[in-house]
Parts: sequence; C-alpha cells; structure tokens
Amino acid sequence: MGGHDVVSRYGEEQFSLMLAKGFDSGVKVAENIRSSIRLGCSTFADSRIRRSVTASIGLSTFGRDAASAEKLLGIAAGRLNEAVSRGRNLVYKGDVDLPEELSESG
Repeated sequence: MGGHDVVSRYGEEQFSLMLAKGFDSGVKVAENIRSSIRLGCSTFADSRIRRSVTASIGLSTFGRDAASAEKLLGIAAGRLNEAVSRGRNLVYKGDVDLPEELSESG
C-alpha cells in the first residue's frame, strides 16, 4: 500500500481498496492481504483465536474492467460473491488466471 491508496469499509464485513497500481500489482496486493489474514488470524498463529479467519477477494481494475467507480464496485462485488461460491479464501479477478507464483499451490 502506498501514499495514494485508499482503504474504506464497504458493508458489514467488506472493505474496499483503491490502489494507484495496475492489474498485476493489484493481484499481488490482494493475494498478500489474503495470505496474511489466513496465516496471521489462525488458531495456529495464536492459541487465543477460537476460529481461523480467511478472506475472499473480488478484484476489478480501472480501465481493464470498467471506467467508473460505480461499475468497478459492482464488478468487484460480483467477483467477491464468485470467490465465496468457489470455496472462500481466494482472490477472484474474472477470466484472468492467477500467475503460478501467486496461486495456492505455488
């Protein structure tokens, strides 16, 4: 996250990140957030945690997916729902495959 990036609460358990970066950087940031939450908020990381926490992330990019904030949020929300329906704890960014070095198996 840099000086021009914005994080805000967007719903009950949802957050919005607006990054001044391109798609590839956005994927890396999203995956870093997801894996940090999975590793840091687990029963293994802290015995006081009763239930592990994960993050499902829907990613949309200005220019690549849409040119307005309203459309970007709608696309990201749809992709978040898709991430949850695919089993949670993943970054879903549409029809673009995640680079091998960022995938769960990589």
